[in-house]
Amino acid sequence: MVTDFSGARIRRAVIGAGLAWFAVGAAAVAQAATAADDPRYALARDAYLYAYPIVVMDATMRQATNVPDASAVPMRAPVNQFAHARAYPDANAKDDG
Repeated sequence: MVTDFSGARIRRAVIGAGLAWFAVGAAAVAQAATAADDPRYALARDAYLYAYPIVVMDATMRQATNVPDASAVPMRAPVNQFAHARAYPDANAKDDG
């Protein structure tokens, strides 16, 4: 079975996808306009804006300090200990921890 990928068929598919994307975007804008007046929306937005960075910071701290000692993983150490790097890592350095 040979599939026809002619220019007209591809063009119709792209235009159809674009129109569908536009319709979804227009519906989202209309919903956002009504949701902006809802106090629950404002509360959820504020919770995301103020709580998400704290959660990400805590997850990063737990990942960076979850090692047995300061020499086990480069640039990581347990809480209240320092990790020291003798040289700045190059562009090919990866965090394997």
